Amino acid sequence: MKYLKRGAAILMALAIIFVSCGTTAWAQDAKAGETVTVYFSYSNTCCVDGTFSFSNSGMFSSVSYDTSGVGSGLMGSVSNNYAYFFSTGENINGQIDVVCTVSSSASAGDSCTITFNYNTSSDAGVTMVGASSSQTVTVVASEEAAPAETPAVSEAAPAESSASSSSGTSESTSKTEVTETEDIDYTELNKQISIAEGLTQSDYTNDSWEAMQEALSAAYGQQKGTSQTKVDAAASALKEAIAALVEIDYSELEAAIAAAEELRDSDELGQLWTELLSELVDAADLLTSGDQEAVDAAAASLRSLIEQIEEKMDELSETEEVVKEVEVEVLPEGRYCNIPIHKVWPILFFISLALNAFFIIMQLYVTKKKKKDEEDDTPTVEYNADDDL
Repeated sequence: MKYLKRGAAILMALAIIFVSCGTTAWAQDAKAGETVTVYFSYSNTCCVDGTFSFSNSGMFSSVSYDTSGVGSGLMGSVSNNYAYFFSTGENINGQIDVVCTVSSSASAGDSCTITFNYNTSSDAGVTMVGASSSQTVTVVASEEAAPAETPAVSEAAPAESSASSSSGTSESTSKTEVTETEDIDYTELNKQISIAEGLTQSDYTNDSWEAMQEALSAAYGQQKGTSQTKVDAAASALKEAIAALVEIDYSELEAAIAAAEELRDSDELGQLWTELLSELVDAADLLTSGDQEAVDAAAASLRSLIEQIEEKMDELSETEEVVKEVEVEVLPEGRYCNIPIHKVWPILFFISLALNAFFIIMQLYVTKKKKKDEEDDTPTVEYNADDDL
């Protein structure tokens, strides 16, 4: 039983710590016309996303936010009571200070509860943990009021004095009564204002943008509104105006500019590009104009000029047709042979025949001469043996 009691006590302590981490509250006192700073801290986080709300915003003449203590690793801002800070690095400990100036017309006993409902994350926004923190600022009297002197009461008029005293007490009581104010939720209003402030005017037509700006101005006027119905109506009207924004189409104009710049890179037309460049300058100025009619007119003008230039280029690129005479070999009508070697062979045959005849003649000449040289031309002499004796 002893250990059971200890376990129950530990569980109760952990429950109290858990609840205190989810919701925290502090209280501060301030005098009329005084500036007071309340802070909301967080720890071990890389993302803070939340909204500040005020139960009695009319008690303050001004409210501002000091983000110098959010942590050097966090990036972001507080805009229209909406806070968003994030970090791509390690987890950060920090705080956001709310600087409030109490209105000089605030009465002693007036109070305003500042609540910060926010989400934090320690893993780059993957797991968000909800939390809430609030502080109440109460107006206190500047100085203790001196007791009023008791006027002399005539014995002859006790009833009058009593009636006067009763009347005075009644008036005093009515003056010290504190009127309860409605707890206004500005979350949706601040969300829509934040979305509207993140839009770019040049992306939408002028008419739809002006309508959204009117709704945004009305929403700004309800940031300290005391009627939940009016606050919700302003948030709804701004949301509808944002949804009704008409995106302006620059595609035709951009395509026309690109085509004109492509033509500009050619040097074939010379001085004609000067006129085109002038048109390009005017067209480029309209890319952020928000005037759909002017954008369409500029696109049509550029297209027309491009067509004229292309026609001129076609004229310059036309070439004269040149007729060139080419000799064509006409084939003979009869039987023929167009193989060149067949024409050489007869020539070689006759040359060979002539050489053979020449060699035959030379051979006959040599043979005849040889026979002639072999013949004995010595004359015959009669020989007598006796002559030798």
